Amino acid sequence: MNQIEREYDFFSDPDMINKICIFVAEGGSLIDVAALHRIRYTTIKKWIEQDALKLDLYNKALEDRKEWARERILKEIRELSFFDIRKILADDGSVLPPKEWPDEIAKAVVGVDVADMFEGKGQERIQTGFMKKIKFIDKVKAIEMQAKNLKLLTEQVEHTGKVTLDDLIMDTQKTKE
Repeated sequence: MNQIEREYDFFSDPDMINKICIFVAEGGSLIDVAALHRIRYTTIKKWIEQDALKLDLYNKALEDRKEWARERILKEIRELSFFDIRKILADDGSVLPPKEWPDEIAKAVVGVDVADMFEGKGQERIQTGFMKKIKFIDKVKAIEMQAKNLKLLTEQVEHTGKVTLDDLIMDTQKTKE
């Protein structure tokens, strides 16, 4: 299918603006739509901008995407706040392979260091063990972000100093001079 046929199929679909708006409202972008359909972004953008109804629908989808992003971010913070490290441990206390980690735990991992330990030298060198270090996100920070969103924490700001009405009046007189 050539470019003209792709554009004809795309723009002749009476439900295309609704499909685009649903896609955008759920976190997608017009750039993604253009790439998916192999149509230039500017062509799709102009098609939307030429019709007031299409433009209103698209702008509403952009607003909905902000709400979607907000909800998605809050979900991620919530999951990071409440992950349980025990979910990556086998019954014998060993660490499960990363492929077996639940998604909410894998998201919380910042890094993994693995070190092999050996004794001896040359041909007599034998592996005596290994060490795994798993670094997680700052769970306290994630909980703090969650608490702030729920307005469970309030920041107090203390102002010190003494300003009198006379000081304020004098300051206004100085600026007039």
